[in-house]
Amino acid sequence: MDAAPRSWRIRGIFARMRAASLLFLCLLVLTACDDGAGPDDAGPEGDAGPAFDGGGRDAAIARWDAGPPGPDAGPDGLVSVYLAAGHGGRTMVSCDDGRTWVGAHSETGLDRCTGDCDHHPLALKDVAFDGTWFYWLYGWGANPSVLRRSRDGVTWEPAYMQASGDAEFSSVLAGAGQVMLADEGGNLVSSDHGETWQMRAAPPGRVSVSGYGAGRAFVLGSSDAHWSDDWGQSWNAPESLDCDRNFYNSGVAVDGVRGVVVAIGADGRGCVSADGGRTMGRTDTGLPEAAGRVMWTGDEFVVFGANQIARSPDGVTWTRAETDFMPFAAARAPGGAFVGASDEYDNQVFARSDDGVTWERLPTSAFTQSHVIRQILAARVAPEHACPGL
Repeated sequence: MDAAPRSWRIRGIFARMRAASLLFLCLLVLTACDDGAGPDDAGPEGDAGPAFDGGGRDAAIARWDAGPPGPDAGPDGLVSVYLAAGHGGRTMVSCDDGRTWVGAHSETGLDRCTGDCDHHPLALKDVAFDGTWFYWLYGWGANPSVLRRSRDGVTWEPAYMQASGDAEFSSVLAGAGQVMLADEGGNLVSSDHGETWQMRAAPPGRVSVSGYGAGRAFVLGSSDAHWSDDWGQSWNAPESLDCDRNFYNSGVAVDGVRGVVVAIGADGRGCVSADGGRTMGRTDTGLPEAAGRVMWTGDEFVVFGANQIARSPDGVTWTRAETDFMPFAAARAPGGAFVGASDEYDNQVFARSDDGVTWERLPTSAFTQSHVIRQILAARVAPEHACPGL
């Protein structure tokens, strides 16, 4: 990281020497001229790149103010980090486009899951990223909701613990420096990354899936859908809602630039909105089942199921292709690879793919086999928070 600033200083010295020489030449011939600065002297304005979130482009981006980008950073000065989370209080991260997974973490108290793993104290509920912090929500059924936060996805600290008698939360939404815990029983919002919380209006109806993008929080249940553009101070229902809502183990993806919202259920069907949730209609991926959550990659909506990938530019028209790997959970950062995980323990597989069709299975030395992975989140983070010391 030290070489980059030094090279920039050297470049600046030569640029000033060249400008001085040209000025002297101009004075000798008594003509007006410019300094002849070429494209190497300064890049075009606006190189910061578009903003995007784990499911779309609209979430706030953490800015890196430490100087020019390092060799691993993109033009926005950030790097892609994938966070994988699953049952057993399990998390891992990848900072090399899914080639290796490090920082394996599992909460104590669960070796191998037997029995009702989906309603265990360490069962995963949701993960999110607000542009600066990762959030990880677990504790299903009668067990208390626990929210942890992390700058790097490796070192976690408490952000919220459900007290006896308080509302249970099924979803965590984050973006633009805000984080929300949502369910029909209550709604908490933090503007300081989980340091303090304020009670807001609970979303009407049941919350099965949620997502954030286009400046709005979206929650959908088995019978209704709502959105909020003020982080839960008020909720709005679509003017029309005509779609299938079998949303178990599924999700919401948002193209934050166009305001397209897509929610896909376990049966491969769901809802689509082209106007930021004002109206919602039917969409059908053509998959007989969806194995994981729908995602927005920055270019298209994608969902996997039944050994196929279904993709759509608008959430309405879908194309499908057979795949040679079926991920339980998957994600893709804009410009990066698809990464995915399937199965658990000795049978667990992590893989990566450039096109979502042909996959490269990682050697078991590249990750830690353990509890099932339920979600993978793609985020753009500051380089100093990408796999530090790992």
